[in-house]
Amino acid sequence: MPHKRSAPAVKARRVKQRRRQAATVGALLHVLSVVGGASSDALGASGGPEGEPLLSSSLPSASALRKNVDFLTEFGSSPAEGQQFTDGTGVFARFPDLAQGSCVPVRHHASAIMNILATSVRSFGLDEYFESIMKAGGSVENADELDSLLQKAATPCRQAMCAALHVSPSPATSGADFRAELFAALLRCSGDVDQTLPQCLLDPRGLPAGIENDIPPSGCYPVFKPNYTKIRREEPPSMAAAFESHYPSVDEAGLRLWEVVARDVDKGHMEWVSPSSPDAVFVKCAVICKGGTDARGESVRLSDPAVQIRVVEDYKENGVNRCAVDRSLLHETTLLPQLKDYRMVMEAVAGRMQELGEDWAVCQLDFAGAFRNLPVDRSESKYLSIQLLSPDDKLVAARHLRYPFGLRSSPLWWGRVSGALVRIFNWLTKAYRRVVILYVDDVSLICLRSSLAFLSAALCLFLTTLSFPLSFSKIFVGKDVNKIIGFLMQL
Repeated sequence: MPHKRSAPAVKARRVKQRRRQAATVGALLHVLSVVGGASSDALGASGGPEGEPLLSSSLPSASALRKNVDFLTEFGSSPAEGQQFTDGTGVFARFPDLAQGSCVPVRHHASAIMNILATSVRSFGLDEYFESIMKAGGSVENADELDSLLQKAATPCRQAMCAALHVSPSPATSGADFRAELFAALLRCSGDVDQTLPQCLLDPRGLPAGIENDIPPSGCYPVFKPNYTKIRREEPPSMAAAFESHYPSVDEAGLRLWEVVARDVDKGHMEWVSPSSPDAVFVKCAVICKGGTDARGESVRLSDPAVQIRVVEDYKENGVNRCAVDRSLLHETTLLPQLKDYRMVMEAVAGRMQELGEDWAVCQLDFAGAFRNLPVDRSESKYLSIQLLSPDDKLVAARHLRYPFGLRSSPLWWGRVSGALVRIFNWLTKAYRRVVILYVDDVSLICLRSSLAFLSAALCLFLTTLSFPLSFSKIFVGKDVNKIIGFLMQL
């Protein structure tokens, strides 16, 4: 019978193994701290492949962190070449050749659309502005100033692109803010793999939610394979006939819920309806704190206006989410990059920096609103209603006109739209050495430092031209340390 190790010996062996793994990770990523959840606000409803809603926003547990690090170190001795690479844009993503492409901004591009974008960047001094951000430490100090500059540059840039492609520069007829005709034309011009998306963007009714209407497959995301046993066990077989109550947190923070709904109505993301509307299906809501505790680790009062909150809508509980499954209206699921994908990029970049002396850097940006940029098909918005009390204790109701956090199809639609935006940008900037990775609403642009200011400006202007808003407080250009899916990473 083999010798059985003592408990102290086993513990010592595990400690030694973990130190060795940590050293392996340290050679690639300087994991300085763990922050937030897996993503910012936009991940709120996606969950795993089944699209299960996330009903909490907490820091990862020690065991979850350990699992992530262990998973990363499994690839410590494997070469990046030959591994499947996921950049968040779909199953056809390929690891770019970092040895090919320009090291500095190009004066004349093969694409007429890219020439328009590049000319706009230079004419409005956006490349110089982003260079100044880099020199000042990498953070945007004056968000209003940058927003104003991007908007000024976007107007003539949009007009020139639309003239070249013979389309209208107007916002979508569905009520969304994005420029649907320009977006669809760029998809067709670039030969994008998602051939059903252009028509969906142009549909004046909005994007089908998979409640009553079928969601046309893209062909570039994994097939949706629901866990029928789990869904039938945990989700009701039919939609709730009547609304009963919200989760207890709304009793404490009902005014905060009202503020969120009223703000969305003002933005045009929701509209007021009768609380007794016979065809409305109302959702059960919860109000949670972003982070769960204050800076001292103590619990907070949700009713405190200084506390950042998130409203969680449980479309699983009222039976709405099950419609997509029972009626077979949702055919695909999202595909997010993992730590191994970031590792592949960092390993390749680190190799070029060490062996060839190249200087690479990172730009990070964050879409503002994510799902809330996308219009829901008007015929399905009645299933996305909220009943609540006004400040004077009157019963009121509103329904979503944009995709909410918590709906099963929201992550897929956002993945398709944001993934298409990144694919178009990759097509426009194919003359450059760069990698772009999309994680829900977070975009990481990794390129040679000599072209970082120009490409960062071009990316921000491209998204602004199409009227997809940015979170300026989360734009970082050329910082030494960057946040990557819960870790702080240093090149």
